[in-house]
Amino acid sequence: MTIAIILPHLKRFGGVRRFIELGNEFIKAGHHTTIYAGNTKGCVFQFNGDIKSWDEDINTDIVLCGDTSNWKSFRELKASTGKKFIYIIASAKNYVSRYKEALEYATPIVNNKKFLTEFSNAEIAEGGISDYWKSKTLNVLYHGRKGVHIEEQLADLASSGRITLMPLSGLDDNDLLTEYRKADYFVAWETSGGWNNMAAEAIASGVPVVTNGFNCEPFIDRCIVVKDLKEFFLDPMKEFRYSITASTLLEIFNKNICQVHLSNN
Repeated sequence: MTIAIILPHLKRFGGVRRFIELGNEFIKAGHHTTIYAGNTKGCVFQFNGDIKSWDEDINTDIVLCGDTSNWKSFRELKASTGKKFIYIIASAKNYVSRYKEALEYATPIVNNKKFLTEFSNAEIAEGGISDYWKSKTLNVLYHGRKGVHIEEQLADLASSGRITLMPLSGLDDNDLLTEYRKADYFVAWETSGGWNNMAAEAIASGVPVVTNGFNCEPFIDRCIVVKDLKEFFLDPMKEFRYSITASTLLEIFNKNICQVHLSNN
């Protein structure tokens, strides 16, 4: 399968990055993928396929596009190639009317389940993230009160290297601030009423607080409230890798290509 990705430029994070990451996944799966960009300068991510400009000829099985700023080029491309178009709908609600305009010549794919209310017949391929973050060991700061068992809840993750447990005890004010600044998260996990002063200090130091809710009520809207501490640190976004999204998209592409062949016969 050959895949073309139409982008306005190659410079930004967000949506542009998403398409570059997906393109690399398509290439890994053995599909020749080319990016056609309005501005081909300044690519800040490594792309393993070809990069061409909009004015070059496109001969491809699939066209993937998420840009709403240049409908003219999209329409002209359809007229010149006659190919089956696949269109990904981004998550900005103010773009909905523009997306609906494209549905007469594009198969919609939403990347957010909320948009099924606007496009009930759409395919869905939810968003992805890079895998690089998994190589980072998270520094998890906590104060272990008796009976709370934070160490036991997170022991497997600590032994595997996913997290480093950092107990808070016997520190003066200067050392305490230094420890807060080293942390990626502070765990406030209590079982009885009181006042969680250290959670408040962590928030004031810019550290995200993960809590079961006890003793953090006055500032609960500034905390991450979870039911399962281990599950939170295990892999909170494990179902949203780009490789999974790309695999879902390839299934959709294959299905649409088969439908086009059947309708032509």
